[in-house]
Amino acid sequence: DEGKLIGIEAVIDKDFGGKRLAVELEADIFMILTDVSKVY
Repeated sequence: DEGKLIGIEAVIDKDFGGKRLAVELEADIFMILTDVSKVY
């Protein structure tokens, strides 16, 4: 199965995943937006 992608079931922290992607892309700004009240 060399070179073959295999899917798995998993849970991902989307905020952490987004942060990691921003780092890899060398993004200047990374924002997490939410509609939850009283989150700063």
